[in-house]
Amino acid sequence: MKEQILKAQQYQRQGDLAEALLIYQQLLDSHPNDSDILHQIGILYAQQANYPDSLKYLQLALQNQPRSSAIYNSLGNVYLRQNDSEAALKEYRKAIKIDAHYAIAFNNIGRCLYLQEKFMAAQKAYHQAIEINPNFTEAYYNQGVLLLKLGELGKAERSLQKALMLNPNYAIVYGQLAQIYLQKGEYSQAIEFLHKRLTSQPDHIDSWHYLGVTHLTLNQFEEAVHCFEKILTLTHRHPECYEHLAIAYMKLDDKEKALTYFLRQLEIQATANAFYNIGVLLIEKNRLREAVEYLKQTVALEPLHFPAHLNLGVVYLKTQQIEAALQHYRHAAAIKPDDPEIQHILMALSQNKTPDRAPAEYLQNLFDQYAGYYDKHLTESLRYRVPQQLHSAVYQLTHIEESEWVILDLGCGTGLCGELFKEFANRLIGIDISKEMIAVAKEKNIYDELVVEDIEQALNQYQNVDLILAADVFTYIGELKPIFSGVSKALKSGGIFAFSVEKTTTYPFILQASIRYAHSKEYLELLIQENKFQILRLEEIILRTQKDQAVYGYLVILRFI
Repeated sequence: MKEQILKAQQYQRQGDLAEALLIYQQLLDSHPNDSDILHQIGILYAQQANYPDSLKYLQLALQNQPRSSAIYNSLGNVYLRQNDSEAALKEYRKAIKIDAHYAIAFNNIGRCLYLQEKFMAAQKAYHQAIEINPNFTEAYYNQGVLLLKLGELGKAERSLQKALMLNPNYAIVYGQLAQIYLQKGEYSQAIEFLHKRLTSQPDHIDSWHYLGVTHLTLNQFEEAVHCFEKILTLTHRHPECYEHLAIAYMKLDDKEKALTYFLRQLEIQATANAFYNIGVLLIEKNRLREAVEYLKQTVALEPLHFPAHLNLGVVYLKTQQIEAALQHYRHAAAIKPDDPEIQHILMALSQNKTPDRAPAEYLQNLFDQYAGYYDKHLTESLRYRVPQQLHSAVYQLTHIEESEWVILDLGCGTGLCGELFKEFANRLIGIDISKEMIAVAKEKNIYDELVVEDIEQALNQYQNVDLILAADVFTYIGELKPIFSGVSKALKSGGIFAFSVEKTTTYPFILQASIRYAHSKEYLELLIQENKFQILRLEEIILRTQKDQAVYGYLVILRFI
């Protein structure tokens, strides 16, 4: 009999439960009232998820050995496997009533109480298990998980480290320690422990997922892609993998793959973030109708999704649906009532008030986002030629020779004007409110100095300037009196002020539904006279095209007297 039991135990360790069960059933034929055999058969049936037979044999074992704490513990395990923590708890308590030093039952009581979210009682049960058996690895692990749940990271870490000290091969502990380091922002340690978990369990999906998310957090996008693609070799139904993979590809600027994976995410589990990002990617492709549908789904799932309302406003503006745009900008304003950008856009669309200028935050965000494709969009899509027109006019009117002037390029952007006027400059200074625009201009190596600052404030720092440029800058400033005053103080006598504005017949200026200012000729002439400028040229030109329609404005070249 002893040899047969040892053989059955070997099969059980190897996971061959059917063979182990067969041996015990054979033993039962000759020993029908042996409670240990009945107990083991009950455990094996439980491991095979055959709970009715498991309970049957455990009850038979209990009839033969009614004071067995181990059998009550096994009954509790069966109920716990069936997610009946209350029934399990009753059996575990019977076990410790028989044996008050049964550490395993105390640990299992803690598990039941944890599932019932009775955390303080669970903690007490784990403590009792550890007091009885100071080397109880599983109790230290369970206590660590509970402390992590309660946000007591230091205590959780110590408890889990103790479990690891007792059993260095306890792979699941590495994963929990990694969670602690992630919460503490100690990412290198989190990565180390996740790799240790994966060394023991190379196909552990959650560990690959957390490892990928950690690499995303650290902007290690190629490493993140590797982790998420590994998950897809293990399962195609992970609820978050496609979305995270899409984000990684967005960061790697592979927008086609990003769009593909966001769409797949919707097949697995629809999220507001996936709908939103699909909408944004479709906007970039100029597939505006489709973009609207996905952005609408975003706000249907999350009505307070601020960026989705903003982008719906943008799309409706692009398609000249002003009322629809107003609706979504008003939603955005309700979410962030003190946002100066939104208030500025609402004033432009509603036309009930004209502010003096666009808020600095609006301009910074607008041009920081625009910097990467500014040059191509203006020169190719909008056929923008103002820098060339300014360059030609200044050259014709002044006959400037090479490398003579100190030149200020206000709102220099990416340097479209600077590239043309560099030949005239002894010193070329670019000023812009957008640090991303300045970063692009810096790469072109055309400016002697680049300054991130509001142009009105920056003007106060310069004197004896020969030429001040402002190409397509005053479309974001309505009231130009402070600018003219600053320019007149910065220019030397005989210095040139060259700029462009959009045209309106409404005095003095308007804020259009395009969120751009337009100025009247009469207003410009008044400012010119008040600030002692001589008009060298003030002519109507086409500034650019918008939706195949010409946008008219004025090209203005002035000399400071």
